[in-house]
Amino acid sequence: MTDKPDWSLYQNRPSFALGFHGTDQHVADAVISGGAHLTRSENTYDWLGGGVYFWESDPQRALEWAQHGHDKGAINDPGLVGAILDLGLCLDLTTRTAMDEVARAYDLLASSYASSGNMPPVNSGAPDIVKKSARL
Repeated sequence: MTDKPDWSLYQNRPSFALGFHGTDQHVADAVISGGAHLTRSENTYDWLGGGVYFWESDPQRALEWAQHGHDKGAINDPGLVGAILDLGLCLDLTTRTAMDEVARAYDLLASSYASSGNMPPVNSGAPDIVKKSARL
């Protein structure tokens, strides 16, 4: 009987994506000039946890978010930061390896909740649910 092959060698994607981040124009100017970095978001409602969010290949959507979809207060002069993103070791849910990794993580999380006697969180919607949809 042979061991299951280790496909993780092929997870590193030699590709790039264009990303766009909607923000205040003065922040965009400072980032582009090298005088500042984008601030990591740490909101409880962030889709994928803490980090800096980019719209892939969609500067218009990023600008619309800066104009209408943010929660951090008014953006008086909406602007954009564009970036070339190295996808590297991203979690690519189109691959079997990544799907298996997510399934293992879910099983571990579920068993941790069960052993602690707590119920896992449930997606139940939130006041900002519209902001997470494809439409503004």
